[in-house]
Amino acid sequence: MVALGYVVLIGCGGGPAAPGAKDSGGTDGTTATDGGNPPGSKRIFITATGYTGNLAGSAGADTICTAASDVVGLGGRWTAWISTASSDALSRIQEVGPWFLLDGTMVFTNKANFRTMPLAPIAVDEHGVAVAAGAVVWTGTLTGGIHSATDCQGFTAADSTVAGTVGITSSVMSWTSAVSTANCASALSLYCIEQ
Repeated sequence: MVALGYVVLIGCGGGPAAPGAKDSGGTDGTTATDGGNPPGSKRIFITATGYTGNLAGSAGADTICTAASDVVGLGGRWTAWISTASSDALSRIQEVGPWFLLDGTMVFTNKANFRTMPLAPIAVDEHGVAVAAGAVVWTGTLTGGIHSATDCQGFTAADSTVAGTVGITSSVMSWTSAVSTANCASALSLYCIEQ
């Protein structure tokens, strides 16, 4: 009986991957990577690289997240936490959670949780490395996951005279909407959410 349980565990992948290692994931086709996240769960990270407010819109921001994921071999399908006048960030997220940082910390239990605040700061990049405290992220998104009026002209402008709403990675209260905005010539990171 014990041997059978052992065989079943080996057949299921032999346990969680070591932090930073790629795992084949669960039987549902998802990739369970980093920190021993549960099979079927999704991941979230902040990009290690900063970008101006000209992200080529929300689709361009998604492309940036996918490229960042591909560089380190995370796989999966990624959506940036970005709002424009044509789409709220929350509407761009599917109900496929829970979501975990790459170090195994759960940050959102479900899609509704994005309306409030994360369970922990979103402060780990695609390499699994903690980002500096107070890192700033483009969002264009107010609390509740809805579009802000300041969005670098739909995230198509890199002009220092235009502003965009930002979040602060080290603050669960200001994760998506800080008190101040940033000028769109600033090079800031993105939140990338697996779908």
